[in-house]
Amino acid sequence: MGMDRTISNFIRALRNADVRVSTAETLDAMLSEARALWDAKALRDCIIKDQNRRRLINRSHKIGSSPVWDYQPYKDASKQYVRAGKWTTEVEAKAHLDKPRSRD
Repeated sequence: MGMDRTISNFIRALRNADVRVSTAETLDAMLSEARALWDAKALRDCIIKDQNRRRLINRSHKIGSSPVWDYQPYKDASKQYVRAGKWTTEVEAKAHLDKPRSRD
């Protein structure tokens, strides 16, 4: 949801609760709250530092070989699915953890 939609929903909620406030007053209050809660310079510095780090990593990937992100672990499908030609009793016998003991 975009910021403009969030602000519109907030103003609509205030008006539905019979709180009469202008859009300018709402924006001023939100700006004051943001300034009180966040250090804009520190936030900006953190964002720029992160962007620079990402750009460095991107440049290094272009020089060397790019990492493979689509890792697919090997699974032996012959052990995962029942194939045609096997009797059901053979498959079921292999599926049980506890094998019945013979009565001698």
